[in-house]
Formats: sequence, structure tokens, C-alpha cells
Amino acid sequence: MKWMILDVTIGERDKLIDLACDTDDAKVYCVTLLGDVHVLRIPQRQRRRPIVEPLLAERAGLPFDPAAAYAPPYDTASKFTNVKNIFFFGGNLYEVWRNATSARSWLTPAGGRFVMLKDDIFVLKYNPERRPCWDAVTDLGGYSVFVGKNLPVVLLPKDAPGVTANCVYWINEQSRNEPMVFDMVTRTSTLHPSAAKALSPSCKPVCCWYFLDDKITEVQDNNGRKRRLSIDHCEQVSKSSRKAR
Repeated sequence: MKWMILDVTIGERDKLIDLACDTDDAKVYCVTLLGDVHVLRIPQRQRRRPIVEPLLAERAGLPFDPAAAYAPPYDTASKFTNVKNIFFFGGNLYEVWRNATSARSWLTPAGGRFVMLKDDIFVLKYNPERRPCWDAVTDLGGYSVFVGKNLPVVLLPKDAPGVTANCVYWINEQSRNEPMVFDMVTRTSTLHPSAAKALSPSCKPVCCWYFLDDKITEVQDNNGRKRRLSIDHCEQVSKSSRKAR
């Protein structure tokens, strides 16, 4: 009914960069540049004021500690991955991180060395029953996620021809906004097959993914009767109408 400004307690060098809405529970999950996650709880009663609190209730009022939220080596990776997205899938909360700067490496608690290459991508899943509550996953159960300036979209390959399972589709803003595909199994990124068309001189690259609905749609004729028409048929009707005019 009205705009309201709410304070979010984050570090001086931190900032909010993405959010995901859980409409069933009236919550908005916000992730910061360093990986701190906060929850905006929207009250069902208008007289109550919305509140913003850390995802981990036990750290309310305390500075953000990556080690309390992320399993190693991702507690350190959270500081260096400056591109982060948050999304829901299958009733679970996920994050996608990307290292958009330079390769880095550091020692792990087990005594090994973890190497993070430029444009390396991690997909992490939230588990409220464990501490640390975020850990990386190696696949999305056959699904794939698209991240860009618009909200992340999760699709099954069978519902979108040309999509490969267990991949992160992202846009390389540092290289003419090239569409890229990161394979979660092989952990490599390749240029999207449609990159040549998307980056043609006649097209201006954008930082969003667009999905055209090619499924059957329902329309009404002049007598009020409903008919099911394909998009191709709708295009033919539209062309015929333009010729008639």
C-alpha cells in the first residue's frame, strides 16, 4: 500500500546485490557482495512493520562471519567472488557465485591448496539443519539455471530445446556480453552456440536472458468460443491481418 525504507545491518564495504522472493512464506532473501544473506519478513497484518534479519538467527547483532555460513573453502571464496545470485529451486534456496576478476589460490584447513580460476562458478545450496549451512553442489538434478540482470530462471532441458542439463548459463559482461555455458560436471565454461547470432553487428548485446513461449496458447474467437492455437498459427493470422489492412 505504500513505500517503506528499512535498514539492513551489513559491513561498511558490503552491499546488497541480489534478491529472491518466497511468495508462499511472504519473505524476500537478499544476498550481499560478500555472501551475507538477510531475510525480509513481510507481515500479513498491515499494522505490523516488516523486519530484516540475518538468515542465521543466532548471529543477529554480530558481524558477518563467512566461516559460520559457508563450508571451506567457500568461506574464503565468498570474499573473492564478486558476482552473486540467489534463487529458489525445488523448495530449496541456492546461490550462484562467479569469480569475475582474476585467478586466486589459498591453503585449506586440510593442508591442501584450493585454486579458483577466473570466471570459476560455484552453486551452493542452503541447508538450515547444518552449520555451516551453505555448501557447494555438483549438479542441479538434471536442471539448469540462467543468471543475468534479470531474475534467475531454472529449466529442464526437455522444456527448452538446446539447453544442456546441469549447467549455469551466464553472460560475460567483460567481453561484449557474450552468452556463456558453465558445465557443473566438467567445471568449464564455453561460448553459447547462439553467440555468433547474438553478437552480430545488427544486434545490441544485452545482459538478460529471454524465453519465448512456443507452447500452445488459448484464445477466443468472435463468438466467444475458446480455441487452442499454436504460436506459428498466431503469427500466420497476424501476417494475414496486416496484408488485409
